[in-house]
Amino acid sequence: PSAVMVTTGAIVRWFRDKFSMGANYALLDEEAMSVGPGADGHIVLPYFMGERSPIFNENARGVVFGLHLGTERRHVFRAILEANAYGMRHNLEIFRELGVKIKEIRAITGGAKSKLWLQIKADVLNIPIVVPNILETGDLGVALLAGIGAKALTGFEVVNNVIKIVARYGPRRDMYEKYT
Repeated sequence: PSAVMVTTGAIVRWFRDKFSMGANYALLDEEAMSVGPGADGHIVLPYFMGERSPIFNENARGVVFGLHLGTERRHVFRAILEANAYGMRHNLEIFRELGVKIKEIRAITGGAKSKLWLQIKADVLNIPIVVPNILETGDLGVALLAGIGAKALTGFEVVNNVIKIVARYGPRRDMYEKYT
């Protein structure tokens, strides 16, 4: 199953481009690591472009709560990463209500490069997050479908020969409890 959150990576890129003064993602991650779960009371509602699943409200808007004179970019960046994880959790709760069992989540594209973000997701979701050796999977998926359609490949099991898990982020019970 999949769910679509409109601003998953866009809000991270927006924050970097508008407020990071040239910092790269690795530096932002490093700064955010110094902030604990809950981002010292900073909360982001990540609906900067409306929201699809599970809210389905194109008029929803983003909000940053908890700003004060001691707020630094590390607080807001951490809150953005956590907001995304909570958005994923909202979708997972709906899947679970429908009886869908999810054992792990595979991270792909740019967000799969952030160890901090991956660990936050594992902790908030209480599910392992795994990273495959191939992060840009769109072209691979198209090629596999074409190969199967052309009968050059026998079936989807060929995926297991191509994609290997290279990193695993397990949920930490103590962190999950802080996020609950």
